[in-house]
Amino acid sequence: MHRLKNLATLMLTVLFLLYSCVYAEGFDRDVNLYPIRENGKWGFMDKTGNIIIIPSYDAVSVCINGYIAVSNNEKWGIINCRGESIIPIKYGIEWTENCSIFVVKDTNDSFALFYTETGSLSDFKFRNVVIEQGKTEYPVQSFDGLWGYVNAKGDEFIPCIFINAYLFNEGWAGVDINNLENRWFTCDALINQSGEILFPPEGYSIINWDGVSEGLIQIQDNKNGLIGYMNMQGEIVIQPTWNYAHAFHGTYAAVEDFSTDKRYYIDISGKTLDTRITPPAEGDDISTAFSYGVTTVFVESSNGTELAIMDDTGSILFINHNNDIAWIFHYFDTERAWYVNNHGLYGLINKSGQLITYADYECLNENGSPLIEGVMPVAQKGLWGYIDVDGEWVITPRWEKAWPFCNGLALVEQNNRLMYIDHEENVIWSER
Repeated sequence: MHRLKNLATLMLTVLFLLYSCVYAEGFDRDVNLYPIRENGKWGFMDKTGNIIIIPSYDAVSVCINGYIAVSNNEKWGIINCRGESIIPIKYGIEWTENCSIFVVKDTNDSFALFYTETGSLSDFKFRNVVIEQGKTEYPVQSFDGLWGYVNAKGDEFIPCIFINAYLFNEGWAGVDINNLENRWFTCDALINQSGEILFPPEGYSIINWDGVSEGLIQIQDNKNGLIGYMNMQGEIVIQPTWNYAHAFHGTYAAVEDFSTDKRYYIDISGKTLDTRITPPAEGDDISTAFSYGVTTVFVESSNGTELAIMDDTGSILFINHNNDIAWIFHYFDTERAWYVNNHGLYGLINKSGQLITYADYECLNENGSPLIEGVMPVAQKGLWGYIDVDGEWVITPRWEKAWPFCNGLALVEQNNRLMYIDHEENVIWSER
């Protein structure tokens, strides 16, 4: 969510959005509008470089379902994809990519929702609203302090009757019915989209830091504080055994036993996979997400603790024996991942542990240089270009900055000027 407060913040935010919206899911691909900047003002062009909305705004949002939030003098409004005013520029507005509402804030700190699927604005009747990328149901707080839910079309399908309400995941959301004192990531119950409430068994609390995943959610024994898992019938299917337990991702979940200082994976029946396979720790947390069916783990062997790649069946695909590889990122397609060496340089590796490229790249895009339209932006010797999946240069590095392609165009920067280029490196538009 983008909370917009002052002009400097606005411009930094919009620069980030500009650089990301041309390929983010929040970008309206049917409209094919690309943000452009002229003389410090923002507008939009089409794919051929024709200006559709004259640059006249201090900042702009992504285009969502044909609507765009625009700003002048630190105030925000909404226009349509033809540049026609829908909501005057006098509010604060929040949004997030791949989310079909704008949150409109009045001067008295009351909120309304603009629904891009219907083009309608609700009354300013909310004290607070929570939106998140990819969600289609949103917790809202009424002025009496209670929470309920609206959907992307504006239907208030669960009334504001709860002390607190959390985001939906797999059709269920956590809600609080009692007071919020002494809470630590717990909630009183779950609610589904039909309004049916599911309570945990007596003597247990619902752990709500991940939400429902693979039809299970973590529960905590109120007596000893240990964590296990409950299904959506309210049955404990994995007994509370661990001090820390993450959500399931496919077949496995990462758990931690403080008494033995061990982290390991369990399967959906609660059986330990192999205590020699350790989920990686990120600070005080555990990174457990699988990407394209694989994840990075550590394996204890006769050679010590080694970096490895595990698939979602629990099989180790390979153990890394290259001492120069410091970390392997989650895979961005079915066969390839980025790795970083001990000098902070990046390269490509496959599922068999074979290097596709040496660590020749000194910088990746903010979103990890994803593979879009067959190419990825990377930097070498201070300049940016585009490589294919085999690490071959498709567009040689000559740009000061470059971002992923979207619908045949990519944003690049040269001499502090923004430009759009096509796959043949033809300049379609350039900032004057």
